[in-house]
Amino acid sequence: DPGRVRALFEKARLGGYEVVRHKGYTNYAIALAAAMLLESIVNNSRAVMPLSVYVENFAGVRDVCLSLPVVVGRGGVNRVLPIRLDETETRLFQESARVLKEVLSRVWP
Repeated sequence: DPGRVRALFEKARLGGYEVVRHKGYTNYAIALAAAMLLESIVNNSRAVMPLSVYVENFAGVRDVCLSLPVVVGRGGVNRVLPIRLDETETRLFQESARVLKEVLSRVWP
């Protein structure tokens, strides 16, 4: 259902703002994410989580760090999980990468 997908997309996109709006900060979520990451590394639990990783070639995007689903274990990121994106998702992913690269080029010319 395209309407439901769009609603979920918007909820994910604006989720951090909702936390800040209600609490005024997001430090608990950041600390929890860091704890989960460290736990997976220390225990080699190979947990699946979204992390910002260097993208070598994903959906036509390369040479930028973006959040992708990965498996995390003792050595850190063990692998990036393959996901299928539809045409709209691919376009939005590529646009996000383009915007991020553009902003970063102004910060680190």
